[in-house]
Amino acid sequence: MKLQKGIPIFITLLVGVLLTYGFANSLVLANTADAQTTADFPVIADFEGGVPDGWFQYGAGGANVVTAAVSTIPDTDPLALPGQVGDNDALSVTATVPDWAGFGAGLVPNQNWSDYDALSFWFYGDNSGVTYTIEIQTANAGNRRATFVEDFNGWAQIILPFHTFGAGGAYDVSQVNNWVFVLDGVVDSFLLDNLQLVNLQPFADFEGGVPAGWFQYGDGGTTVTPVVSTIADSDPLAIPGQIGNNDILEVTANVPTWGGFGAALNPLADWSDMQGVSFWYYGANLDTTHEFEIQTANAGDRRATFVDDFTGWRIIVLPFTSFGNTPYDVSQVDNWVFVLDGTIGSFALDHLSVYGDAGNGTPPPPPPPAWDPITFDSNAVTYTLTGFGGAEDSTVVVDPTDPTNNVARVVKSATAATWAGTTVSTGPNLSVPALPFTANDTTMTVRVWSPDAGIQVRLKVEDAADPTKSVETEATTTV
Repeated sequence: MKLQKGIPIFITLLVGVLLTYGFANSLVLANTADAQTTADFPVIADFEGGVPDGWFQYGAGGANVVTAAVSTIPDTDPLALPGQVGDNDALSVTATVPDWAGFGAGLVPNQNWSDYDALSFWFYGDNSGVTYTIEIQTANAGNRRATFVEDFNGWAQIILPFHTFGAGGAYDVSQVNNWVFVLDGVVDSFLLDNLQLVNLQPFADFEGGVPAGWFQYGDGGTTVTPVVSTIADSDPLAIPGQIGNNDILEVTANVPTWGGFGAALNPLADWSDMQGVSFWYYGANLDTTHEFEIQTANAGDRRATFVDDFTGWRIIVLPFTSFGNTPYDVSQVDNWVFVLDGTIGSFALDHLSVYGDAGNGTPPPPPPPAWDPITFDSNAVTYTLTGFGGAEDSTVVVDPTDPTNNVARVVKSATAATWAGTTVSTGPNLSVPALPFTANDTTMTVRVWSPDAGIQVRLKVEDAADPTKSVETEATTTV
């Protein structure tokens, strides 16, 4: 039976042989998971120190093989993340999956992601062209998938807005219990890091027209024609997951030399708590390199680039670490600029946003408090041993093998019932502090000493408020 968390518990020792006695000390809750320390929400998995709590792998077996290992990467390594300082742990995956397989983690308790807009992670690709699938599973059976294409070399930050999962539209992510990296049909190797939730805060969504502060510039020979168009969700130009009408910016550019467009931000925008800029871009596979420029009041103007080497809509992600080679002060942003130098062609643009944790999310409940071992040594704790069924002779005594240590001695009399034992408590109503059992933390340990081998010792934990809820296990002494 699975114990509920946060409930005072009885701990009972039962000794199974007449006229024998045993000693016990150091009742400790043991962690059975070889996993990392849980990352701080809204980070879901950063792989620092290992795989996250609740980790699992699955597959069809046979030729379907997924090898996942956490690697420590120094900041001097070619595999270091952009902007990395010091060592960093990342997940290294090699997949040979002709059929079906994958990996992920269960979230206990369920997590409420509804204050965020998207799932983000860093992915190191080798331009394999593989389409990868991410699945979010929820307690209300709202399991949905989204995809991205690995058509790049090196690290790239991927953002998957929740409205792109499944058929699109609103997605209830208030009870997420698993995330899954689906590897069906994948034969590839990659690195993965920093799965986290992000907010998307728009600074230009083109609803109803161009944003305030709009400007265009260029030399006399350039032509830039921007048009705000209303797109129905049935239109080929609809953004993935779009429900209802949406306004986008369509641009036709003939800029053989220099030119572009953008908007001034008044008042200045402080983006220092965010991670970067993202936007939807409808490409025509022109192989054109575009530049996006951030301008600041302290003259910290910098650019980042992306290549129009795809067809259709794609969300472009430009981390602030990609704007130059040093940390970027974006606390006083006064202009954003879409640079069109050398661009000849047409494209569409929408939902220019900064992304990151806006601080409005509801973190999951804190983990249960650490459980202090029952050592029988603390003067600040009242140790109560309550015998029953003929084991009433139970007291705290000096350890027979270590005079500096105290233990609980349990003696079962010659006339005792077979079910005789002793309840160990440190609180009222024969209770101890709540045991922080979880899906991964399910084991207690007790040091037991007996003068004879073959003595059965049973440990039982029970809900102090409901005796129908309990679990027990037993072991046999060997010395």
